Amino acid sequence: MITITENAQKQFASMMEANGFEAFVFGASGGGCAGFNYLLEETKLADANEGDEILDFDGVKIVLDKFSVFAIAGTEIDYKVDVMGSRFEFSNPIATSGCGCGTSFSV
Repeated sequence: MITITENAQKQFASMMEANGFEAFVFGASGGGCAGFNYLLEETKLADANEGDEILDFDGVKIVLDKFSVFAIAGTEIDYKVDVMGSRFEFSNPIATSGCGCGTSFSV
């Protein structure tokens, strides 16, 4: 459904350990300059909704929001560190356009 790079997996694991996070929810919400924004935030597994999919990447649990799957299917999540700072980046094969900020897209 989605993939995460080794860099992203390490960053998620580090955030989980440092902050006591149990999982992350990944989805899309309406808004942004291109129509949708990526949603990536900490969550508890007990807060997952019926129909959400829970993926496990070597102990990093990602909850896929069932209402967002149409917009994020096939997305790869990466974590980048460069002169511009550090951030999660999303490579979405079904996005038809995106914004320069990297968090807004359309399908």
